[in-house]
Amino acid sequence: MSNQLATAFVAGRNEPRDAAQLAALDAGLAARFESAQRTWPGLHLTAADWAAHLGARAAAGTTLDHLHAEDLYLALACAHGEDPALLLLDQAYLARVPGYVASIDRAPEFADEVRQRLREKLLVAHQGAQPRIADYSGRGPLDSWLRAASVRTALDLRREQGRAADAEAREEQILQGPDPELAYLRARYAPQCQEAFRAALASLSSKERNVLRLHYVERLNLDAVGAVYQVARATVHRWVVAYRQQLLEETRRILGEKLNLSASELDSLIGLVRSQLEVSLRE
Repeated sequence: MSNQLATAFVAGRNEPRDAAQLAALDAGLAARFESAQRTWPGLHLTAADWAAHLGARAAAGTTLDHLHAEDLYLALACAHGEDPALLLLDQAYLARVPGYVASIDRAPEFADEVRQRLREKLLVAHQGAQPRIADYSGRGPLDSWLRAASVRTALDLRREQGRAADAEAREEQILQGPDPELAYLRARYAPQCQEAFRAALASLSSKERNVLRLHYVERLNLDAVGAVYQVARATVHRWVVAYRQQLLEETRRILGEKLNLSASELDSLIGLVRSQLEVSLRE
């Protein structure tokens, strides 16, 4: 088809263009697609899908020079769940998370938790929607977009940790205080959390449970788990992110049905479950 990339780019937009403009746009798109393929080799996006993705994110009158076309190429491949793209994103960008969040907390374990939450937030699709990395507009560098997402996630985690610390202090006061009813309620949450976690774990398939146990309990890295299932490291990474999120969401749902708690209190309980995931999987 003549001017196929330009046609995909302008589809659905009321922007009249003559044949010469379409031809110039098509040539520009083709050149940028080749550049994106060189920048991020081994991905399997079609040029037409990529051009349509760019067009959907370009405001009226936007030129290709206003879009970070190569970054959009990687982001779209990640949104499609391509294993090589997920690995490239990890190596090129998510490896920078410690630097992104150093002003908030320099601890390696803090950066690891931020990185894990980013994977869940940006790369896992929920209820038929596209993964949130598909929301990247391409009007700024992907590095800047991910830096902002990392900082927001780090601040949320810091606030959550603060709430958890406050809750722990209050619980200690309750246990040491004179109110036996409050102490009883506090004691009840631990077994109910464990019960909900076990029920959520049982809802996973045997493969899903085993992947989580191999990674979190047996402490196998992604390559080692991949060797067990004869799949690529990036595939294991996607599994771990999705299964962990599924497990935590189901635990929260069960707790919400059983406990008369506010959303923030449920979030605190799930934060506790998340922080003790390895211990809970052992039991």
